[in-house]
Order: sequence, then C-alpha cells, then structure tokens
Amino acid sequence: EPCGCALYQMGGLARRSQFLLDRSAARILVENGGTVKGELEQDNLKLQTMLRVFGQLKTDALNAGWPDLRYGAETLALYAQEGNVPVVAGNLRRADGSAPFPAFRDVERSGAATRIIGAAALGPHEQDLAVNGLSLAPPSAAVRDALAKPWKTRLPHRVVLLSYGTADQLQAQCPDLTGVTVAIVAQEGEAPFSVPRRVQDVPVLYAGKDGKTLGVAEL
Repeated sequence: EPCGCALYQMGGLARRSQFLLDRSAARILVENGGTVKGELEQDNLKLQTMLRVFGQLKTDALNAGWPDLRYGAETLALYAQEGNVPVVAGNLRRADGSAPFPAFRDVERSGAATRIIGAAALGPHEQDLAVNGLSLAPPSAAVRDALAKPWKTRLPHRVVLLSYGTADQLQAQCPDLTGVTVAIVAQEGEAPFSVPRRVQDVPVLYAGKDGKTLGVAEL
C-alpha cells in the first residue's frame, strides 16, 4: 500500500483487487475521485501508483475530483495514460475554456450500454484548481450536454453520474437529473449510505470515505 502510515493500514488496494478479481467480468468499475489528500511528493507517487492499480483492475472511469488535480490536469492525464484509466470530467475547464478530459464514457457490457458521466460540485475548492489554471463550469449544463449526446448503439442503456460533491450539492446544482439512472456522490463523511438516498427520484449512492469500503450496486 503506497500510504506511508505506521498504524491502522487496512490493505485497501490489495483487498479490493482480490474482491474484484473474484467477481464477474461483466461488472462496471468506477472511481469517484479523491485519490489523494496532500501535496507532498509522497502524494504524487501515491496518485501515480493508484492509477496504475486502477488500470490493472480495469477501471472503466475515474471522475476527476479536485484532490486528483493538485498536480495539474496534465499530470493526472499522464498517470491515467500510463495506467490505461479513462478519466471523465464534464465541467472541468482550462484557462482557455477547453476541456482537459471528456465529459463521459460509454461502456457496453452484458447486453447493455452504460454512459458514465463525470462532474464536480462548485465550492471553495475552486481556488485550489485556479492555482493550476483550471476552473469549473456549472455541473448542471455539463450533465445535460452529456445526456443529450446520441448513443452509438441500440442496446438498452443506462446512465451513471459520478458527482464529486455531496448529495445536497447535487440537489442544489443539478436541478434536472432526468435520464440519470443512478448518481454516486463523495465527501459525505466516514460511513457509506446504508440505503440509497433520493435526489429527484434518482437513487444516490455513497461508498464511504478514503476508499475504505467498496460500494456494489446492481442496475
């Protein structure tokens, strides 16, 4: 584990790897950001290591939360490319207004297509993004734009929204979630949601803090 802690190491990546390798290849695996906490060189190495592990686990999409961007979008893009991990970030913008990552990714598996949309809530952390020449556009527009894109398949489809922010922020900043099958949020505290919450009748899931637990849902 690339954590550096002397106590209370939980073996998160090793346990996660074994759990997922024992499961069906039909699963879809997503990460909702927040892979690192600090800004030390150790955190940089941790980010790179975790992206490599995510790639080995065949992660289908990583939503870029603001902690993942402490070293800039280019660094995250480099590590994601090295690890072969697709990054989604629908409302992230460079200083020139361009998007460093796609807003969504479509995955086909087990006779169904899943669109995975990434977005981040607006808030005080935007000043941290500004240090690296990044900003956030309104997430509601990014989500609606991603939902409006045509599907390239006639398979039954569903939409997973990865929102790096709380359920309350999702409710306030994305007033129309029509078309979203399920939303996954972040920053809700230590414990995962024991039952899904509801935002506009969309089930909202939270798998807990710091990757200590792995959420599993059947769609």
